[in-house]
Amino acid sequence: MPEISVIMGVYNELNKDILMEAVNSILHQTFEDFEFIIYDDGSCPEAATLLREVAGLDERIKLIGQDENHGLAFSLNACIDEAKGKYIARMDTDDYSYKHRLEDESDFLENNPEYDVIGGNVDYYDGSVIWGKTNNCQGIIKKEDILNSVPLCHPTVMAKREVYLAVGGYPNFKRCEDYALWIELFSKGYKLYRIKNTVLRYHLSLEDYKKRTLKTRKDFFRLLNTQYTKLNPTKSQIIKIKIKNIIAGIMPYKIMYWYHRNKARRRNV
Repeated sequence: MPEISVIMGVYNELNKDILMEAVNSILHQTFEDFEFIIYDDGSCPEAATLLREVAGLDERIKLIGQDENHGLAFSLNACIDEAKGKYIARMDTDDYSYKHRLEDESDFLENNPEYDVIGGNVDYYDGSVIWGKTNNCQGIIKKEDILNSVPLCHPTVMAKREVYLAVGGYPNFKRCEDYALWIELFSKGYKLYRIKNTVLRYHLSLEDYKKRTLKTRKDFFRLLNTQYTKLNPTKSQIIKIKIKNIIAGIMPYKIMYWYHRNKARRRNV
């Protein structure tokens, strides 16, 4: 039985170089006792062929999937159903895990069993250069952290498999399934923590900001009316986060990209 199950949902990833870089960053980890479960979420024939090629790289890779597209939450839950590891680690197709990531995160969970879900810090990468980082934030995730923002960067997360199973995996939300899960876990008394280690190069480019429209935030506002209320927020906290996301959704994406790059630059000077 592997110690760690790495899970990744994939839909129509046609850039072979990016996909291979992400996959190889897991295959070349210093910690080697893992399985790598990849879910093909109804990709087109060309992308599906690429995934089959990827699956042949290493016997630790297990490719599963369906012909229909169901979304990331469904894909990750299917991976969780297949997982055998004590811990489950997330990975995305366009990110890069630094080689000590699995070792650092599993060591922390082994030495600090009171925590159930952990994440790490990231370097922000636009496809050419690293333009910022999360500034070595560290510590237990508090209620205020979750009320104000998404407290953990999803592809850095490692969690106890039993915790995922206890709450039924990821809630069915698009583009915010991670935030919905953190709220669910916190509301049920599970402990979340961010370690100081920078564990991943996180792909965040102008094209990513282009997708962050008000329309794509529809499920996020549904989350605020359902999951978010489990934290017993005040009316002012609800209004604040709604206004924040409305502004982010209607603001031209180039301005939002410029704003966050400059904010990261000032923070890391």
